Amino acid sequence: MKQPINGEKSNMLPLYLSNNDKGNVKTVFRHSFNIKLPRILLHVGNAGDSLSCLGITLPDDVMVNLVDLVDVGDLVRLVHDKLYIYTKKEIVSIDLKPLSEVNLRIPVITPKPMVLEALSIILDQLPFETHWGLNGVTSPQNIIETMLSSHSSGQIQSTITYLFGRGRGLTPSGDDILVGFLTVLQAFNIESRKLWEPELIDIMQNRATTDVSAAYLKATVAGFTSERVKNLLDCLSSGNTSQIEDYVLAIQKFGHTSGTDLLLGITAGVANLRGLSSRDKNG
Repeated sequence: MKQPINGEKSNMLPLYLSNNDKGNVKTVFRHSFNIKLPRILLHVGNAGDSLSCLGITLPDDVMVNLVDLVDVGDLVRLVHDKLYIYTKKEIVSIDLKPLSEVNLRIPVITPKPMVLEALSIILDQLPFETHWGLNGVTSPQNIIETMLSSHSSGQIQSTITYLFGRGRGLTPSGDDILVGFLTVLQAFNIESRKLWEPELIDIMQNRATTDVSAAYLKATVAGFTSERVKNLLDCLSSGNTSQIEDYVLAIQKFGHTSGTDLLLGITAGVANLRGLSSRDKNG
């Protein structure tokens, strides 16, 4: 079965895909599936969803057929930019070349006080207390305060250890919070990222979380994010405050609580950035 393709692909893929890569279908969901390849957990999703930095999107009708065909464990090969999936019924071919490449690299943003103020006002209105994934375990404010007060390597290690893999789901809530926080550190080139990122990498080598979550954490450290988050970052970079709320609400729609958890991490990151800016102004 050869698929006619109209879709998108992340610009992260060329860095992690190689000719003759072999792998297997790892997980299958209602509208998407993941393929475990040597250096990446490739996400294949439909055009109606946000493009992942780890993957591609295909037309909805194509994805309906694909999800119907593929099973966990199916062999996958990449040959000259074509994915071959050996399903029980037929061999599926997905040509990556014609897919439109989307830049999902985290941009470097110069802080603009008015833009950060507008973003903070919107974030402060979100129902973190009732819609996040660690409800009953701790409080959103406690998490934010803990992250903001983590300055030394030991404190940062303790905070990451607490959050890493904590919570349920495909991407545990603690990991989503870390992704949001680290994305802000990267985007605004905050000095403390030089402490947070090595500590996270070290902890990931010694502790376990879900494959999907680990893949997104690694992608964040490598400097990539999802299309919805990239849209928000580009908006902050341009200084166009009129669209901030729309992009925040789009992120909030991720999964059951993943979007809210991600935004909590972003909230902590923005609070950290604004605190640094205030200290700089006060000398």
